[in-house]
Amino acid sequence: MTTSHLTSAVPSTTRLLVLVAVVLLVVPVVSHAGETESEATRFVQERADQVIAIVNREAPDSTAQAQRERDLQRAIREFLSFELLAERTLGSHWEERSAEERSLFVGLLRELIETSYLRRLGGDRVEPGSYTVSYESERVRRSRATVSGRVTARGETAHVDVRMQRHGDGWLIHDVVTDDVSLEESYAESFDRILRDEGWEALIQRLRDRIAELRES
Repeated sequence: MTTSHLTSAVPSTTRLLVLVAVVLLVVPVVSHAGETESEATRFVQERADQVIAIVNREAPDSTAQAQRERDLQRAIREFLSFELLAERTLGSHWEERSAEERSLFVGLLRELIETSYLRRLGGDRVEPGSYTVSYESERVRRSRATVSGRVTARGETAHVDVRMQRHGDGWLIHDVVTDDVSLEESYAESFDRILRDEGWEALIQRLRDRIAELRES
């Protein structure tokens, strides 16, 4: 197996998460008549607003840029559950791993996604009016919720589902689905192929190699 299984999946699926984090509060949201803003939808909006504010902050020198990256990293950790994402992407393989192996995998997955965030968002600005967002529905069942909507950018429209799980008084995002392409499922398929064909150590090395590639690009 070549490295394409991991390399091809990571940038494209991480882009889905970046898209949602950046655009959901760039412009006034269009909702169906009579609908009121609910808790889960408000959570998504507030988290996106936080990311946008950090991305658009002026960073005239390396010190300011480093601080912006740290703040963006912290913001990502506040709304994305890396532990839940790691467990769900490994599926049955999760139970086969020791506590130390699980901790290592969670850390590498976190580093992979954060590095991809910083690479894609670090030098960009989100201009008002560059995106439009329409929230269509929210589904809440016990400790889980899905916020659905449509994002339009440069004449193209994508359907987006943000899947969350209750965490204390708030929510943590564990999956983003864009036009039926799931971040979680894409990672899971890639990881499963590598684990079945090459084993655990190969997956860990692939993750480390991909992180290094992102940092050098």
